[in-house]
Order: sequence, then C-alpha cells, then structure tokens
Amino acid sequence: MDNAKIQEVNARLKRGEGWIGYRTSKGSNGEKLPSKFLYFAFYQGSQQKFVNSKTNDPEEAYRQLLDARRATSEGVRLLPSEVSRIRYEDLRAILLDYYRQHKPRSIIKRYTGDTDSAGNKLTEEVFAGADKLDKFFKRMPITEITALKIKDYVKWRRKEGDADATIRGNSVI
Repeated sequence: MDNAKIQEVNARLKRGEGWIGYRTSKGSNGEKLPSKFLYFAFYQGSQQKFVNSKTNDPEEAYRQLLDARRATSEGVRLLPSEVSRIRYEDLRAILLDYYRQHKPRSIIKRYTGDTDSAGNKLTEEVFAGADKLDKFFKRMPITEITALKIKDYVKWRRKEGDADATIRGNSVI
C-alpha cells in the first residue's frame, strides 16, 4: 500500500483525533507481519479503540474513523465491530443482573450436578425457560438473533412438545 497516501490522510487529523495505519503482529518465527487491512484508532473517553476498517483504501478508513468518532460523541457506547463480539451468554448475564435487582422472585437456584471440595452441592441462578434458551442460542452472536431465528426457536419448542403459552411465558425476557 502507498504509505504516502496514508500519511496524507493522517496529516488531516489533529493530535488526539485519531490515527489510520496498518497494525503489526509477530509471525511464528518472530518477524513482524503487517495487518491485512487498515486499522483506525481513536479515544472514547479514556479508552483507546482500535477498529479493523476491512479496507485498504485510506480515504474509506478515514470516513469510517470520522463516522465512529461522530457516533461515540453522540452517545453510542459500542461500535458495530464491538457488537459483533457480544454473544447470547452476555445478554443472559445482563438479564440475570436485571432480575436480581428488579425481579428477584424470577430467579431460581438450580443444582449444577457438581460439588465443591467440602462436599456442598453447587447451584446456579437461572430463570424459567433458561435451559431451553441456552440449548438453542448457546454461543450465538447477538447479531444472529433475528426475528427469523426467534421464529425458528418457537418452531423448535413446539416440536419439543411445549405449549404456546409456555413458550411465550419463557420467551418474555
């Protein structure tokens, strides 16, 4: 890639406004390998964000940087590249925290099948229908949990023999 073009784009950015360039990593024999695509970096508060632009065009990476900075200044807390890393289990943990604080009677303790070193039975906190949700959505990125995927879940629950009222009651999370 033309480093002169990258330097020209970076020259438009004032100190503290961001950076565009290739990141490096170490190969198996210790040599430095440049990234496949350009990255842009900027600060959101005190946290520095590095984002893969998925392009080798410095102008496109520059536009993405400006869009990301604008979005964070308008209150967006997670960039699309960060959202894609969030999984069903993260949402489940957030929901359990909400239930603990606002609806503690919705939480039940379930025996995990394990015991600790003192012989005590280990339990986990769950909510009604969590086992079925866990089985269907396990490790699924939240960007894949769409209306169609939820319809597939309802069809699956019906095939499992669950009544519509049970499915609705367990799915109102």
